[in-house]
Order: sequence, then C-alpha cells, then structure tokens
Amino acid sequence: MMVGIQRQASCNSQAKRKEPYRKDPLTEKTLARINLLLEPIEQELIRPFTHPKCPVLFIIGAPRSGTTLLAQLLASCGGFSYVSNFSARFWLAPYFGMTMERILGLRDERPDWSYRSIFGVTKELIGPHEFGYFWRHWFRYGESHKLSPQQLADIDTKGLLKEIAAMESVYMLPLLFKNLVCGLQAGYLADKLPSSLFAVCKRDPLYNMQSLLLAREEVMGDRNVWFSLRPKEYQFLKTMSPYEQVAGQVYYTIKDIEESIYGHLRDRVLEIGYEELCKDPRKVVKSVVRFVSNFGCSLRVDLDAVPKSFKCQNIERLSQKKFEALRRAKEKIFGV
Repeated sequence: MMVGIQRQASCNSQAKRKEPYRKDPLTEKTLARINLLLEPIEQELIRPFTHPKCPVLFIIGAPRSGTTLLAQLLASCGGFSYVSNFSARFWLAPYFGMTMERILGLRDERPDWSYRSIFGVTKELIGPHEFGYFWRHWFRYGESHKLSPQQLADIDTKGLLKEIAAMESVYMLPLLFKNLVCGLQAGYLADKLPSSLFAVCKRDPLYNMQSLLLAREEVMGDRNVWFSLRPKEYQFLKTMSPYEQVAGQVYYTIKDIEESIYGHLRDRVLEIGYEELCKDPRKVVKSVVRFVSNFGCSLRVDLDAVPKSFKCQNIERLSQKKFEALRRAKEKIFGV
C-alpha cells in the first residue's frame, strides 16, 4: 500500500511539470512491473552480502549547488562505482541491474562526456543517476523529505546495507551516491553506515537561490510551484513568497546537514565549493580522491578525463527588481 501511495505522490509531482520534463506514464508502468518481478530474484542474489567493504561517498547539498557536476566528474575519472542511467532502471534490483551493465560491457568504452545535465538529469547512458526511486523505496518520506525519528526507526537498515554491499561488489570500487534526499538523512547514514563519507556541495546562496527560482519557471512553468528538495521546514516555507521559499530551501537544507554530521563527524565531511569546482575541477577531484583514500581505500583515477575548467554560472539572470527581491529574501532568512 505504501508503494502505491508513493507512486501516486510521484505522479502528482510529474503532472505539475511542463510537458518536456514529464516522464512517460507507459514507460514508468512497465518499469515498475519489471522491478516487482525482479525483486524476489534480487533478494536471493544478495543473500550472501552484509555490509560494504569500501567507503561509500554521498554527494549532498542544496539543489542547484553543483552536486550533479561533481558526480559526473567523479564518475568519468574511473575511480568510483556509481548508479548509471542504465542501472537506475532497476531500483528494486540494483545488484541485478549493475551486474547486467557489467556483463554488457557498457562501461568498457568511456563515452565522450558532455558534462551537461538538465536539472540534475545526465545525458549519457552510463552517466550518473540520482537513483530517486531506490531511495524513495528505503526512505518512506511524506510531504517533507526529512524523515522523523519514527520513520528512521522503521527502515530495514540490514536490508539497505546488504543492497549497498551487493552493488559495491559488482565493480569492487567505492560507491558514490548523488542524492539530495540522503543529505537530510545524513545523520542516520553516518550512524548506520560507519564507512559513509559526505561531500557537501555549497554555492554562493544568492546565485543558488536564483538558479532554483529559474528552475521553477522552466520545469514547473510557475515560480510559485515548489521544485526539488523539501526540508522539514517546508510547511511554513510554502506560505512565504517564492523568493523567501528558495532562500529557506537553501538555508535549511545546509543547516540540517551541518547539525546532523558536522559536530561529531567532521572528519568524514568534505566541503566542495561550486565556484572552485568550476575554476579548477582537477584540483577538486584530487581533493575528493585524497579524502576517500584517507579512509583506507587507495584510488586510481584518470585526471586527464577531467576538464581544466567550467564556466561559472554565478551571473545575474533575473531583472534588477527580481534580483533585489532575492537579496532581501536572503537577508531575511539567513539573517545577513
């Protein structure tokens, strides 16, 4: 019943999107049936696994802060395993999906990475995927993406760790997950998965807010319609102006992450600035590799696959009036 409720919530969200950004209902229905058929097979396949042996890197942060670009760079350099656009189709059987991907040799020849994405969706068949259906299966969130203590207690943690361990075994490389919902469950992940590490992406708040506002207009067709991650403060934020909403979305997402893991787990956190990521991506990739290697996992990466720089998108794209409204909203929510 819960799966049905979540699927309905997903359909409602899709219905609000502009036509180019909606998923095809027939394809979704077919994939859902395939996954339900594969799920019992998956459970038999992963029975021998218990917990991952290598560090598991979670790329988290506020939406539109550079998380997708970082995931693309780490995927392209060859040192990490990750969920691709192909294997993500098997969210109830990810070990099966990743194994089929390996058997078919889809990663044997590296693609000509475009490093482009459309609001978090990458282009290449083996490009990194946020794996939203998988995490929705394990994290049974409601209106907010932040789970309550009771919801966290209801998670089949043993089953989740078995699944991650099985996925890791396919390529025997450290797994990375880029999923913003995981950021709001960072405390749980840090506690239940001792090998978890966190790359927290941050961007100049004003331009992060602007990007979110523009995403609302482009994807949802209306700046008043919420887009992407909903922190636990969503209930009162949705009563505010769109400018204050995006300010709160950025502020409370980062605040939640910092309160969950920064205090007692600071050594397992690496901050990544969007601006630095654009200016010198090779330097950032090196810092991530060094960070993960410090936890007993030696990585081999191809830095030649990483571009020397990207154009930073921190430029004013709104009218002066709207940009000033954003600035005022930032001052109100952030207090500075």
